[in-house]
Amino acid sequence: DFADAAFADVTALHACSNSLTEPAIAQATLHGMARAAREGALVSFDLNLRPALWPAGTDPTPTLWRALAQADLVKLSAEELTFLAGDGDPAAAVARILQTASVLVVTDGAAPIRWWTRTNAGTAPTFAVCAVDTTAAGDAFVAGLLWRLADRAVDAGALGTAFDTPSLRADLLAHAAAAGALATTRHGAFDAMPARDAVDRLLETAQ
Repeated sequence: DFADAAFADVTALHACSNSLTEPAIAQATLHGMARAAREGALVSFDLNLRPALWPAGTDPTPTLWRALAQADLVKLSAEELTFLAGDGDPAAAVARILQTASVLVVTDGAAPIRWWTRTNAGTAPTFAVCAVDTTAAGDAFVAGLLWRLADRAVDAGALGTAFDTPSLRADLLAHAAAAGALATTRHGAFDAMPARDAVDRLLETAQ
């Protein structure tokens, strides 16, 4: 499913559960995540769970956990963390994710961002904007975070240390939060993705 050199110069590979809903594409996604990791890329996974996309009667949980176990960076919504916890304690789901991932980030609309590493946890602020459509806000959040990780030369091996460094973590999550917030100020998905200069302007006004 991938050319031999597909991961030769890849900084990060990002995936979500929308490509896990059928056996063939799930196999390709998990294979791609493993290939990227072997080539040294940072593997990012946003659960982005859409139950309606899964075949009726299918429990997505086992496949989701297979993908989560291959990620360096995991992004969830608050509702998705509750889903993974099931009838148990969300803290147990967090601990399970961090057995393999270096960083977990959980968003909850305009509420503060929650983050965990294997040694630390905390919150980070979001940006107050005039939201008109929350479609793709999570996608923009992850895009902003991955772009800034690449910009700051943070690879998979340095990810946990980066988030355990207060100033760098604040910078990374500010870029993510700004991108996510700006995506809510426009309608649509692709059309709502903010350009870098818009992110920079929002960050400047918040200082």
